[in-house]
Amino acid sequence: VRQLEQSLVDLGYDPDATVTIDDSFDSDTEAAIERWQEGLCVDPTGAVDLGFVVFVAADTTVTAHLAAVGDDVIDGSVSTRITDLRIQLAS
Repeated sequence: VRQLEQSLVDLGYDPDATVTIDDSFDSDTEAAIERWQEGLCVDPTGAVDLGFVVFVAADTTVTAHLAAVGDDVIDGSVSTRITDLRIQLAS
């Protein structure tokens, strides 16, 4: 929850600065998710389905988008390439 809230704030989905970044999913978190979903043009449910968001335990950067909006994506598909910044900085 903490990482989700931080990401929503960083992406600008907490314009009134009401989200408290902690381990608690509350109505402010739900409202920020709904704003994010509206930005994605999906049904603003305020919930995040399992697998819709991937959290990585290291600082990363997106290096390639391998799927386009509307492409079929199945289990095992690669849609985005990321690079661990620790590796990128070391090379």
